[in-house]
Order: sequence, then C-alpha cells, then structure tokens
Amino acid sequence: MLRISGRMRLVAKIFSKITISAFVGLLFVLTAMFMKYKFVYKVKVNRNDVGYVASKIALEDEINNYVINGDSDNVGYVVLNSKVDYEMMLVDKNIPTNEAQIFAQIKDNSDVYYKVYAIIVDGKEKGFVESIAEAQEIVDEVNEMQSKYADKAVLEIEEKYLMEYDVVESVTVAVNDIFEPIKEVNEAIKEIRSTPAAVTKISDDAVIALKENLATLDFDVPVKNSIITSRYGWRTSGYHYGLDLAASTGTSIEVAEAGKVTYAGWLGNYGYLVKVEHTDGYETYYAHCSKIVANVGDVVEKGDLIAYVGSTGRSTGPHLHLEIRYEGTALNPEIFIYD
Repeated sequence: MLRISGRMRLVAKIFSKITISAFVGLLFVLTAMFMKYKFVYKVKVNRNDVGYVASKIALEDEINNYVINGDSDNVGYVVLNSKVDYEMMLVDKNIPTNEAQIFAQIKDNSDVYYKVYAIIVDGKEKGFVESIAEAQEIVDEVNEMQSKYADKAVLEIEEKYLMEYDVVESVTVAVNDIFEPIKEVNEAIKEIRSTPAAVTKISDDAVIALKENLATLDFDVPVKNSIITSRYGWRTSGYHYGLDLAASTGTSIEVAEAGKVTYAGWLGNYGYLVKVEHTDGYETYYAHCSKIVANVGDVVEKGDLIAYVGSTGRSTGPHLHLEIRYEGTALNPEIFIYD
C-alpha cells in the first residue's frame, strides 16, 4: 500500500507540474493573442456587411431608444426597414469599430412619422403646425376675425402622422393666409346677392374666390371632346348666361357634379332642359338636349349620363348650353370646369 501510495503521489506531482506548465503556456498564448486580436461583433444590415461594433447590447439599446423616442420632439413613431444580424468574431486589434456609421445607416433606412396638427378649413388642409397650442391659437384668431361675416368657414384641427411636411411660417402668417380667402368669399357672395343677374354680370374675381373655396364640389366638363362656340357674357343677341359646348347630335351629356335632378323637360328657349341641384347652393343647367335620360328626383353621381346633345329650343346648331348658378345667379361656367 505504501508503494502504491508513493507512486500515486509521484504521478500526482508530475501531473500537477504538467498542468501548471500547460496553464502557463495557455496563459502566455492567450496573452499574446489578445495583444494582437480582439473580440467584436460583425454587423450585417439586410444581409450586407456594414462593419463591426464592440458591444451588441449598446447598439441594440441605441436602436431601441431611436424607435421609441425618435430624434426630435414631435416624432410620432419610427418604422425600421433594416434587419440587423450579429456575429461574434476575433479580428486584428487594429481593425476599428464603426458604431456611429452603422447606426446612421440604420436610421437612414427607417421611415420616421412626425406628429403634426393640420388646420382644416371647410374640409381643406391649409397648413401644419407642430403643437396643438399653435393650432388652437390659429383657429381662435381666425374665428374671431370672421365673426362679423354671415358666411363663416368651419375650422378644425386634425392630428396627423406624416413623413414629410412644411410648417406654417408663423401664427400671424397662417391666420392671414386663412382669413383672406374667407373675406374674399364673403365679398363675392355680397356682390352676387346685390347684383341683379339680368343687368350686370358677376366679376370673374368673385367667381374665382367662390371656386377656390369649394369644399365638396369639383365640376367637370359635361361633354367630352366638345368645342367652345360661345362664352359667358355679352354677345350681339344680348347677355349669354352660360357656356356653349358644340358636339354632334346624340353625344352623351354627363352631369358635371353629383346632385339631384330637379327638372327634366321642355322649357321655352332652353328646349329640352335638365336641372341638377348640388350642395352649397349650386345648380347646373343642361339645355338644348335632343333626348333626356334623367328623371326628376334622380340622385346622380359625377359623370352619370343625363341627356344627349341636340339643338332644341332657341339654337342654331347642336350644342350643350351649360349654366352654373349660385343661389340662383348665373356664374361663368368656364372658370369652374376648366383649370
């Protein structure tokens, strides 16, 4: 037993020396290796090598913070369009990491949606601001300025998320830009209501002001490929309250805008006539038809067939006589149906 124990001690001693020598050798090798090499993470963005980072966790934290908070006060949310993969590896110590460039590339490949507030006037966007306080200030000032008018615009604030936008120059500029058209529309309506339609035509400026502020209507040319043969205004036979669009007999007449048919039949010099009532006080006349398709009470959509071109009533040839009326007063149709 003593001999066996002595041998075991000898073997253990030898094994211990070998282990210590191996450990020292390994330590030497590792020291030499880490003097020349380092561990990094190779980063791939959408399967493309983009560089190295020292810490995967640090880069992921930076990306997550960007997604949550964006890079400005009014960022609503961020959509990352990059798939980021990491691979730990040993590289030469002189190879630099490029965390900033990698993060910048990930940002550039992201969609950033900013929270802004749109000022809506009669259903149309009139500008954007970056705070609800600014938006409310604009709305309050415009409402105060237009309080003296009978025909007021409806102002609303709508929260939106946009990738690109232009903010208004200032609250004062925005208020003036919004209020001026409101003023022009009210002056136009005042002119229309105070001018006898049978005596003098309404100024084109007034009609343009009305058209530019239409919230729901956008009149189209009712006869395709037609030719203008007589415009709105004075002519040798008297004042012409509409626009004549020449086309072959039987050519389709399509309603210029959605509405309700209020008249469909013969009416003196108009010949066969269709009247359509629209929203906001507007009405259209389609005269000299050869045949009427629509019926009184029909609710029509823009572009629906309502009649065919003809030369009935007081007419010198096949054409459509189109009138656009506002609160009963005939306006220049050309301004409404052509850009």
